[in-house]
Amino acid sequence: MVGALIFAVNQWREGRRSQEASPNRIDVTAGTIAWLRESFTRQWHRAPDEAQLRTLVDDHLREEVLYREALALGLERDDSIVRRRMAQKMEFLTQDISSAVQPDETQLRAYFAANEQHYAKPAQISFRHVFLAKIAMGPSSMPT
Repeated sequence: MVGALIFAVNQWREGRRSQEASPNRIDVTAGTIAWLRESFTRQWHRAPDEAQLRTLVDDHLREEVLYREALALGLERDDSIVRRRMAQKMEFLTQDISSAVQPDETQLRAYFAANEQHYAKPAQISFRHVFLAKIAMGPSSMPT
């Protein structure tokens, strides 16, 4: 009985979440507006006024609608330009991530000490066969 109640409550909550997060809904959050404002400020070296900010939000909405429609139509598939752009974006992201934190010498040594077994080579034994022939030490074989 308790299990069925928990299941029913969970289904009800999931139903409400799916209604709230409609795929046709575009949320323009305070973070999105701050990002738009910051991008404008970086480009024009001044903050946008209210009319310009409204235009930025409208343009953002228009772009999002067009982007979603393009995805729905599958326009990103088999497009070499989109493919190249996505690969370029991944390169930028990996460069940003790799350059974000540069470990210092003590961190590297601590990491190596903790993971030394991954870098250790197994012990090796080598030998060399040296052939020694009997040399006749007679008078004819003496160096002159």
